[in-house]
Amino acid sequence: MFTEDTSISLNRKKHFIGSYIMSAERARNISFFGTIIALIALSLFLGVDYKKLFFEFSTFISGNPFAVQAGTDNLLEIIKTSLGVIAAHMAVVIMSMYLINHFLGAAESVFDDIAMAGTDSYIPKLLLLNFAEEALARWLALGILTKIFPGAAAFYFFLILGNSIWSYIHLKNFIHKKDRLLIRVLPQFIIGLFYSYIFVKYGLLASTLVHITCNMTLFAIAKADDVYKKDIYRALYYLAYFILSLLGLKYLGISLTDIKPWFTSSAILPLSNYGFWHYLFVFLAFNSLMALITEALLYDNYVDSNIKKANFIALVVLAVVLVAIIYLINWVLGFFIDSHILRFAIIVIIFTLAESGSAQSAAGTWFGSLVTIYIFICIAMVAGFWVTCGILVIGILLSYVPKQLSDTL
Repeated sequence: MFTEDTSISLNRKKHFIGSYIMSAERARNISFFGTIIALIALSLFLGVDYKKLFFEFSTFISGNPFAVQAGTDNLLEIIKTSLGVIAAHMAVVIMSMYLINHFLGAAESVFDDIAMAGTDSYIPKLLLLNFAEEALARWLALGILTKIFPGAAAFYFFLILGNSIWSYIHLKNFIHKKDRLLIRVLPQFIIGLFYSYIFVKYGLLASTLVHITCNMTLFAIAKADDVYKKDIYRALYYLAYFILSLLGLKYLGISLTDIKPWFTSSAILPLSNYGFWHYLFVFLAFNSLMALITEALLYDNYVDSNIKKANFIALVVLAVVLVAIIYLINWVLGFFIDSHILRFAIIVIIFTLAESGSAQSAAGTWFGSLVTIYIFICIAMVAGFWVTCGILVIGILLSYVPKQLSDTL
């Protein structure tokens, strides 16, 4: 479905002669299906009750929308429900696209151009676009109009209307008019029901985050760079980094599961008997694990030239500034938002907005940042300013090594 400039590919192979492993065309299937498998495996590991989820969703769309248990301070439950919806979303996408393309033929869409456009800032664009879509199809239709016109009949009318409009807009995704058939956006209508379910259950921010995560999952197939030995070396580096972090946890007598209260409680509290080294190795373990996963899935690796040129003093200053910004944003949001989950989610979004690179590298940053930044914010709230700064400096330095070497291997 995607094409790559042949001259660029040849130049890469010439420059990295002897280190070339596979083309982007071959690697993208590993990235895409590997991402889906990883998300499903995570959902099973966390114990997503697919039977219960299917039952509640079926009840939601078949006559009793008010039976949905809305709202929770348990972030783990939100994550589990969202992972279940994302898995269902990808199943619908893969099956429907196969059937539609089989009977109607493949259609050229703007996704092809967006996904392979090269260096760009995908996360802020997708976030704004998906937020606007959710605000129109879910917040306006189900959050506002259903309050003006209450009742189950009105709810389903606006549910169908909002999703129909949202699906119809996606016809513009197809470049050729002959391909703009309503049947081609039937998957969007079905997917819109999933997003509506998340909106009713958890609100606009949750449906927007699930929406963009689903799009980022699709972007996993948009690999732009060929795979070289340096990519394998980088994955091995993060594997060693992760193993050493686990050994550090074992030496300290702690476990990654110690942070579970940060995902299940209504308040973020200090962990019992935890100090600098405990929080440090917890952060390093998650940071290295997420980096290892994206490297193992052969995601494009974007390296900011400013980061590569930065010296130690600049990195320390950067760490202090970033921690100060986290405290400031959380303090300001505290005047308007009581829920720490919402405040932290907004901070996570803000800290992923600066990502540039290929569409796939943006997806890797998105997946890697969601958990890692949340945990770091929790540490910042309980460990103190300077402890958090020290942890971030060490984390930046350890991530700085493979970035610095990426152009020399």
